[in-house]
Amino acid sequence: MKRYLIIFFALLFNLPLWAQDDFDPNEKPPFVRAAIIAGLNVSQIDGDGIAGFRKFGANGGAAAYVNIHKGFNASFEILYSMRGARSSGNETIRDGRRMIINLDYIEVPFMVHYNDRDKAIFGLGVVWNTLVRNKIEPSILEEDVTFKRSSLDFVGGVTFLIKKRYGINLRYTYSLTPAATATDNSGTGGIRTTLDGGKLRNNVVGVRFMYFLN
Repeated sequence: MKRYLIIFFALLFNLPLWAQDDFDPNEKPPFVRAAIIAGLNVSQIDGDGIAGFRKFGANGGAAAYVNIHKGFNASFEILYSMRGARSSGNETIRDGRRMIINLDYIEVPFMVHYNDRDKAIFGLGVVWNTLVRNKIEPSILEEDVTFKRSSLDFVGGVTFLIKKRYGINLRYTYSLTPAATATDNSGTGGIRTTLDGGKLRNNVVGVRFMYFLN
């Protein structure tokens, strides 16, 4: 695993050396720029008593960027995003089993971006989430948790541009409103809540590939 991380960051930090040869500084950017997105979420849930980013899931969809001023644009995306949490082998609950929480959302991020000379795009914004699927293993824990149908997140990220139509996006998402509330039943082998009011908050790191259509 360490070897793959070294290779990934070596490629990432060398992008500016070879990624800019087809950008025309005199070309006027389009008013609207569309993109297709596909990537990976690595997530955990704060407040569930489980530590560590161990839950992997897909993140994909489409985006539109609107040019609002020189160097600045706004965007919205429509995504299918798989989040959740997974306990380690040392963090077991009832009957010695590991806890796995699967949360699938339709995400709609709204962001404002700064474009750094067609090398990187920095962005901040909010995400409106609609929960479309939830599952907890073991299933007996479902009685401890009430999931929110809708929630709001903070999102920040950077897209490193590769050639004119390609980019690698790194982003971080964290719940502004709780994704769920839970009852602490750790005394009987259930969930151990660690945030006030039993609130559960999504904590997600994403790595995504972007293809710009224009």
